Amino acid sequence: MSVTTSQIVTDTAFPGEPNRKEKLDVVTAVTGLVTFRPSGTRAPGEAKTGGKKCDCKSSSYRVESMSFREVYKSLPTRELQKEYKKQFMGKKKKRFRAKRKSPESVQLPRYMTPESLSKNLKTTLGKLSKAGGKTFDWWPNTTHKTLRKTAYRDVKDIVLSFEEASSMCDHFDCKPELKTVVTDPDQLDEGVDQGEPRVKAPRPSIVSILGHVDHGKTTLLDTLRGANIAKKEVGGITQETYCFNLILGDSQTETPKPGQPHKQQAGDPKPKSSTLEASQPQQPSQSSSSSPLQAHPPSQIPSQPLDITFLDTPGHHIFVNMRDNAAFISDLAIIVVDCDEGIQPQTWESIAFATQHHIPIMPVISKLDHGVDVDIKTASKVNALAKELTTAIENTGKSFEYPQKHLSPEMIKPLPISAKTGWNMHSFRTEISERLCGLEPMTTLSSSAYGAVIEAFREDSGRGDIVTLVLWKGILKLGDYFATGSTWGRVKQIQSTGDKKLLDEVTPGIPVQIMGLNTLPEPGDDFIGLSEDDAKFVAEERMCELAYEAQHRLESNGDFDGGDGIRGAYEDAWDETKTKAKATAEGEWEETYPDQEDQNLHVYDRASDPNYAPGSKKKPHRVIVKADSQGTLKPLVTTCQEPLKDPETGKETYIEVMHASVGAIKKRDVLLADAGGASIQCFKTRPPAKPTQELIKRMNVEVNHFDVYFDFLRNVGVSLR
Repeated sequence: MSVTTSQIVTDTAFPGEPNRKEKLDVVTAVTGLVTFRPSGTRAPGEAKTGGKKCDCKSSSYRVESMSFREVYKSLPTRELQKEYKKQFMGKKKKRFRAKRKSPESVQLPRYMTPESLSKNLKTTLGKLSKAGGKTFDWWPNTTHKTLRKTAYRDVKDIVLSFEEASSMCDHFDCKPELKTVVTDPDQLDEGVDQGEPRVKAPRPSIVSILGHVDHGKTTLLDTLRGANIAKKEVGGITQETYCFNLILGDSQTETPKPGQPHKQQAGDPKPKSSTLEASQPQQPSQSSSSSPLQAHPPSQIPSQPLDITFLDTPGHHIFVNMRDNAAFISDLAIIVVDCDEGIQPQTWESIAFATQHHIPIMPVISKLDHGVDVDIKTASKVNALAKELTTAIENTGKSFEYPQKHLSPEMIKPLPISAKTGWNMHSFRTEISERLCGLEPMTTLSSSAYGAVIEAFREDSGRGDIVTLVLWKGILKLGDYFATGSTWGRVKQIQSTGDKKLLDEVTPGIPVQIMGLNTLPEPGDDFIGLSEDDAKFVAEERMCELAYEAQHRLESNGDFDGGDGIRGAYEDAWDETKTKAKATAEGEWEETYPDQEDQNLHVYDRASDPNYAPGSKKKPHRVIVKADSQGTLKPLVTTCQEPLKDPETGKETYIEVMHASVGAIKKRDVLLADAGGASIQCFKTRPPAKPTQELIKRMNVEVNHFDVYFDFLRNVGVSLR
């Protein structure tokens, strides 16, 4: 309470006076917010003439209605301050905190982190860590203080399965339930409202062009669409998967009709024979089962044009994943074989991919620029290659349980063509039209969007991460959420791959580019249209699943002697520690001293050891790989992990990939290369920004740029040496 009249408290001496006891009775004098000050001093707002002067021998205090802080600071001794604070504050009231109570039941994914599990159980990570230590022997055994210092580093790196999380839920009296989100394409239709009709509609067919490198795949597609992409490619070879939509039967892409000369392009040689025999209707007496020249009359071409999506794949052996993904997405696979080189390793590989995914195969013999009947030698060579190709498809199909309807003689009979001169291209168009008309791929437009990723890349011009995809069912619109691989996102922009037009929605069978991803997926990952919560759930669950398969638990056994310190959750760190300890005991880690006088004492010198020479197995060259897309990055990293041989000397060079990413060189790449002593190897990337270029020169980091993978494989080891 406030004090209306001044109360004088006497018998209180200054602490400097001897033989006087310091005492202050604040209980009887004050019961509210008060303060004490010497009687000889002025109060706030008091005139200079007011008040009594202070007696130095016996000091008196006057009580005023002031704040607690001023009273506390005005007391002369620490004991008086404690007494006043104790009497003024009274008993300390405990702050009420609501206890966290775990729910009776919780829905958990198949794989999760301890942090997400603690949020679902409504508990702290420290309590969950104690429960993990009681449940599992491999759980990191750390004290609470150590956990606070390391920010639960070892605990956060763990990935738990649903069975392991269920065992930990028993400590919190919680019943776990498995939560699942429908990602199966056959079950996506079940999530559609029952009242909404399921619309079935035909979709454009997807055709992939497979084969060995430099067998004429891109030239074949250029002839169909009237383009000249093959001559614009760097090195004259395809190094990524191209996709475009083409309406077969359009007048703009018509090939020459029988009897009309083919339109010559600049640089194309003129054919010696002007007659296109295979384009003319065959007589019954000339058709036989052993001849590969099976042509179709013009009347058999469908009257309505066909909407087809073509996938052009590279033929080099390092791009094996691109060919596998293209065969998985396609409805029909066209195997292109050069008439001169015959069946090559990548031809066998392409046949295996098509038969493994159970899609029809259309074999084509290319580069017959002057036809088949030019001489007897060419005709016999084509017949022998056709029989060999047919036998290869039949034998490979038996290994993968290929459907018998796709192994009929009419289906796997090779067709000879020449994309360069246009010879027999009319029969090729007729054959592919009949194949696709027999397939009639259908789709459900009312279901959730479902498709596959063709390519993923990053543009440094402000668009960010972009994915090229094609849908099998459903419609994808702007603003929809999706999950693809171990990432998720929201559709911000849809652009066609051909004319680069911006679209509001995409239907099945049309290749488009989508912008709005968090991270880049892998080519071949599924693409599912979901709600925001389900998309985040699926992406996090898949990311944890990949981490769960990669981690190695350190089971407790008699060999472990970790003491009371941290027992790591991964086996690699412990194996590395044991390896270093063993090397130290053998003397491999000892250093040489220049002032050493004892010449008989053997000291290991690593600099003179050929096993530790730069580029050796024990001391590989460190590199940072940068690529233009996700599809080309993985093959290059896989190639660098194998020793590169010098074609002249035969010496092997070992490489260690420190980091690999998509896009141009960034500042963090230069700093990482400088810290780790690595070089930066770029493949088809844009030049870095000017500040990054200046940083590269200042830190003297080695940077090599390659535009053709042949040069990358040939020169990356030479440049490091």
